[in-house]
Amino acid sequence: MTTYKPQSMAVLREARQQMLDLTMSVEQIAGMLVLHHGLRPRAAFRHALGWTQEEAAEQINRHLPEHQALWSTHVSRYESWPTGGRKPAGRHLGAMARAYGTCVADLLDDLDRAELGEEQIGEVPREVGEGAAMRGRGADAGGVGAGERAGGSRTLDVLEDWDMLMRRRTLLAAGGTASAALLVPTLSGAALPEGPANAPVLEAWASLTDTYRRLDNLAGSASVVEQAGVHHRQLVDRWQVSSGADRVGLAGLVADSGALMGWLSVDRERYRQAGVYYRQVAEAAREAGDEGMYAYVVSRWSRVLAECGHHQDALRFADAACAAAVRAHPVVRSWTAVTRAYVHACLRDERACRQDLRSARALLDSAAGHGEPPPACVRFFDAAHLGKWVGYALMELGSVRWTPAARRALDTAAASWSREMVRGASEVSAACAAARIAQGEIEEAVVLTRQAFDVAARAGSPRSLRRVAEVRSQLAPYTDVRAVRELDDYLLSGVGSLPG
Repeated sequence: MTTYKPQSMAVLREARQQMLDLTMSVEQIAGMLVLHHGLRPRAAFRHALGWTQEEAAEQINRHLPEHQALWSTHVSRYESWPTGGRKPAGRHLGAMARAYGTCVADLLDDLDRAELGEEQIGEVPREVGEGAAMRGRGADAGGVGAGERAGGSRTLDVLEDWDMLMRRRTLLAAGGTASAALLVPTLSGAALPEGPANAPVLEAWASLTDTYRRLDNLAGSASVVEQAGVHHRQLVDRWQVSSGADRVGLAGLVADSGALMGWLSVDRERYRQAGVYYRQVAEAAREAGDEGMYAYVVSRWSRVLAECGHHQDALRFADAACAAAVRAHPVVRSWTAVTRAYVHACLRDERACRQDLRSARALLDSAAGHGEPPPACVRFFDAAHLGKWVGYALMELGSVRWTPAARRALDTAAASWSREMVRGASEVSAACAAARIAQGEIEEAVVLTRQAFDVAARAGSPRSLRRVAEVRSQLAPYTDVRAVRELDDYLLSGVGSLPG
């Protein structure tokens, strides 16, 4: 548990001024006050703005009806809760977020979430305010494309936010996770040869990453993770001692191989380890000037957070990814848009979900006339993958009326799925099975579940096997159906075979 320590006003004022001199935004200053000065988030935002409690109360009351106005003592008590003070009223917490120019999620830490719970958190507004913090975050709408919303930071610096998330001990306690390791283990292996990283050398190393990526698609993460890990570690070691043009070129290679390692960690359900890899990729992509890779990996992290049930955090990163992708290839923008659509679906925001799905489809359709191939990181993302995630999002909305549309999207994706994306076929089959269960077509669901298990078992993918288990749990009301009983016998046998 994080330890919070009091700081004198003089120390806080001096720290704030130093960060202002560095042109840091209010949001960044608040994050640093939490990280290095031990403040709780609500107090950190107030101090980042340079307000006294009386001034904060005055600003907050501008967003409240007169009969709901609060006093400075409320501000003090709300900042102390839950270790003391008083639990913030939902209307006051929402008004505080608007006055501070942030969202409610940014005013809460682990202590608050443990007391409030996700249900109560969802009852308060989550929109971003329009005050001084937004001005500090570069909230102009210029250049925002389809699928993106105005109000994102131009610096897009989510790395500090990322670091703070990784310090939350309960952040990635997802069901089935196999590892809680915070740091990527050091991997042994021969060092890369010395000498300049000229174009042919860089191309050969990039080709090796592509080879590992293809092997993962064909045979699963377990077959490739050790070799790919050594390859990535070697690139990182070379990158860290390089300079000039060599360093920039190697940063791009590190980003590409790190993105693969992050995905391999996700597939093995080592989510915290994935977070470390993806964080490294984001930094390398920024150094390489690769906006597409940066947007892609921030979006990947959003998906991890959503899968672990941290939907408010996932939305912040999905928004940042969409904003970062404004000038990126249409395929990257389609990827970030459908990622945010899924997060909106998890939050039951149907309107925003559908808007992002439309944007994702339009962007992918426009890619054919773009004139340049998509970056390597999203080269796999085609109409079938988009259909898969459209189906996931519509199923996640939880409304019966969306099930037929979800099924159509998933069936279309399955029919056109690439034979080289073997492991992904397990996810698609499992999703198709879930759609049929929702429509009462149990025997068809059983056939698809068995297909999903066959691929997942041979590929050794814990993530895919968990999806099969989730589908089987949805069949629980139908245990008297012969096909379901036979499926159980098959699953217990542990025998799976890849389709020919």
